[in-house]
Amino acid sequence: MRFILKQETNPLTISAAYLWFLLMDVNNKAGWRKKFTVAASLLRLKATLPDTTFKQARLELEKKGYIRFELRGRNRAAVYQISHQ
Repeated sequence: MRFILKQETNPLTISAAYLWFLLMDVNNKAGWRKKFTVAASLLRLKATLPDTTFKQARLELEKKGYIRFELRGRNRAAVYQISHQ
């Protein structure tokens, strides 16, 4: 489902929406992979979000079905997958 249409029925906070666009940009640069990795520190820097807000936005994206992510432990970038629902 397209992002704008999904926003009508399942809206996101500004922080979560911006994080989604950043994740899309990273995946675009990676060649539209099904799964991709990116460091949380890089996403936080680009989004200018404090750690707590970043984590809340990422959880919101997952709970609302926009993304899936898997944490891989300390000092390892999370694996992300953009949902195409």
